[in-house]
Amino acid sequence: MFFLGDIIDRGPQSFEAMELVIQTLDELPGSKLLRGNHEDFVLRFLDIAFTRHYDLMNWMWNGGAATALSYGVPPNALARTRRRHSDAIPKMRAALDRHPVHIETMRNAEHMIIERGLVFVHAGLRPEVSLAPQSLDDLMTIRH
Repeated sequence: MFFLGDIIDRGPQSFEAMELVIQTLDELPGSKLLRGNHEDFVLRFLDIAFTRHYDLMNWMWNGGAATALSYGVPPNALARTRRRHSDAIPKMRAALDRHPVHIETMRNAEHMIIERGLVFVHAGLRPEVSLAPQSLDDLMTIRH
């Protein structure tokens, strides 16, 4: 079974959806997760201190608020003011740090799977570019 990414940020049960993916990956040999742009939002938020405030705002604007709530971040921490987002950073980091397997699973997700002559990606491919040099950005975000 292949999960095509964006497991989180698609509703109020993002935490439970990640739990289901992790359980399936553990129990069903050959199962794989492709990294979507929403999993990438989480990793950018965690990994890049210089842009953390922007990355949090971008993530929250693109469905992350539902994920934050599902991970136990209080709603008042998610107010859309600059000060409140600064306050939300440690709360969001702490919520994610309580679930290292979720983060590890997102980090280990593949960007492209080629199996049985089929190519699986989260978003899309540029038809004029061979498979190896496809950009990660296109694999996770291209819409045409």
